[in-house]
Amino acid sequence: MNPLLKFSVITILFYAGTYIYLKRKFNIKTCGFYTRTNKIYKYGETFLLILILIVGGIALFRYSVPIEPPYWYTIPFMLICIFRAFMEWKFDKDAKKYILSLLEFAFLLILLFGLIHLYSP
Repeated sequence: MNPLLKFSVITILFYAGTYIYLKRKFNIKTCGFYTRTNKIYKYGETFLLILILIVGGIALFRYSVPIEPPYWYTIPFMLICIFRAFMEWKFDKDAKKYILSLLEFAFLLILLFGLIHLYSP
């Protein structure tokens, strides 16, 4: 079996189990898709997404910057997870959703290190 496939399946299963455990332990209520708490959060996240797309597009197509695939795939999503966790912690501490956002960040960090390890010669 492919080591990348093994790593991905194990990591996703670990993430899903931890997500369910933390949701039950801290009694975190989630409703459907992602909801934002205020306008600063909404516009900040939109601005961050657009900025990531513009900077990444310019870096790849205009200047031909050789960005390694694991970095390009995971670092922008890690920035968004950190921003979400901070905004949820700052404006909605009672809901405890920031714990799940930090879990997403940790999952992406593990995924980044695993991909770097599996991609390196």
